[in-house]
Amino acid sequence: FGSSRFGSRSLGWSHPSSQQLRARVTMVKIAGRSERGKGLKFKLETVNTVRHFTAHTPIRYGPNPKTKGSKSWFRYAKYMKARTVGEALKLGTKIADLCWELERGDYSLPKASKAVRAKGLTPWEVERFEAKFASMVGPRGLAVSMDAENAAEELAKEEAWMKSKIELTRQAAKRLGIRLEAETHAELTEDGVYETSDTRNGRLVANTLAQVKLREKTKKGIRLNEEDITEVLRIWGFAQNYGRLNVLPGGRKWVYSDTLGGIKRRMAGYGVTPATARYPAVPKLLNQWLPGTGPS
Repeated sequence: FGSSRFGSRSLGWSHPSSQQLRARVTMVKIAGRSERGKGLKFKLETVNTVRHFTAHTPIRYGPNPKTKGSKSWFRYAKYMKARTVGEALKLGTKIADLCWELERGDYSLPKASKAVRAKGLTPWEVERFEAKFASMVGPRGLAVSMDAENAAEELAKEEAWMKSKIELTRQAAKRLGIRLEAETHAELTEDGVYETSDTRNGRLVANTLAQVKLREKTKKGIRLNEEDITEVLRIWGFAQNYGRLNVLPGGRKWVYSDTLGGIKRRMAGYGVTPATARYPAVPKLLNQWLPGTGPS
């Protein structure tokens, strides 16, 4: 199922009629992320600058800005001695560090009067470091090339939409009485489902809403309708899918898309997708709604 951007209007369902219907699940906190986590969402111009680095790009680090005695302080103390980006990478910096520290002015990019060559690097290391820069695809959420004329506009639209989607998820969690707790990276990637925290949030809340709707409709003997499905899918956390080449609009690298239900495996046999196994109420809701919805 591919996602649609339904907007961020307020949810229209009523509160569950009993405490039993207020299904509680554990999920990642939407609020209260650390500053470091926010910083990993870099500006377009920052990523664009860093991706054009080479192993031989001159660099000049300033005083150590990290908390003294921390792991990052000791790492910075090692790579701050570098004269080129390649040397800094060999001494322990990372692509994310280069982006983070560029936005905060922790280093400068001096113009050398003559060509500077990185010292102490093998040809294989130079090739490996420059392959890292070449593989950068842009800030999280950018669905078009960083070279596209509308890249900044597309990223701004995506970030505004995602902000409203997160708020919609927050509202839904509150209405359903869902308890918000932190999960580890291992928990986020268990069962073969590799999710971001925002995707996980949306799926958990959508699954709980689907449970509530299934119970209420069954109890009252009422058929599920299109509005029920729309409410659930508006909250569901769709993955950024790079593999749907047959439906990608021109110039875009990915679409929001998920596969739910049973599928034929490429090797042999059939099975259910990991997201189906982890969030069974959503496909169950779709299965109960689909019969009878086709043309007469």
